[in-house]
Amino acid sequence: MTTRREELPLGVPLGLLGASLVAAVVMALAGVPVVRVADLHWLVALAVVMAVVRVAAHRPGTTEGRRVFLFWINLGLALAAVWLSPAFGLYLFIGYFESAGFRSVPQRLAGMVGVALVIAVAQVGGPRSVLFIPLVYAAFVAVNLAITGLMFVLNRRREGLYVELARTNDELRAEQQRSATLRDQLVAQAHEAGIAEERARLSREIHDTVAQDLVAIIAQLDAASAAVDPAERDRRLSIVDAAAREALDEARRAVRALASPRLDD
Repeated sequence: MTTRREELPLGVPLGLLGASLVAAVVMALAGVPVVRVADLHWLVALAVVMAVVRVAAHRPGTTEGRRVFLFWINLGLALAAVWLSPAFGLYLFIGYFESAGFRSVPQRLAGMVGVALVIAVAQVGGPRSVLFIPLVYAAFVAVNLAITGLMFVLNRRREGLYVELARTNDELRAEQQRSATLRDQLVAQAHEAGIAEERARLSREIHDTVAQDLVAIIAQLDAASAAVDPAERDRRLSIVDAAAREALDEARRAVRALASPRLDD
């Protein structure tokens, strides 16, 4: 399963790195015993190198292997910085988020454990602190590893949610496609049904109209045949002629309506 990589903006780790350096300088100038003024030039140099490594790891197109390699380089430099000033523990927290983004589960777990071990040095105050004894350090390491385990489990669950969400989205898209296809089919069927109904109506109308006209024509022809008076016969024949023409016009109109493009669209 592929890990969904989420990178923090470059300004976040660089900002924490700068804040850690400022805190170390302030502590040294204030006479805090865990930081020495004589070590400040080393801290500045380490901070600059860590910033360069951080920028290199953040470049677009950086491969996973190179990113992991630069992570361990940065963690080693951070250990050196923490050894000189525990203030750099602030910067180390970013390592949890960075290692959680590794695609390989063993690399991810190793990175988080490495951060937990190094950050414990800062938490006890560095090698010059009175708390820097094996028992206290081991206690901090245990707490950090517990937090690391919790973060690892939560990260795995989050990945599972991402996979489930992606699968659900795929199913929704497929269902939407099926719904769209079914809708198009229903629209086409309704259109065809409407055309068939309209043509049936026109057919009935043609039948009824022509039938009525033919009945009227036949009646007038019968009356004309039975008429003795030539004038009456001519009048009847005129009526027949008019009725026949009207029936022909009605039939033509109906045929044009049946052949209308509106019924074919």
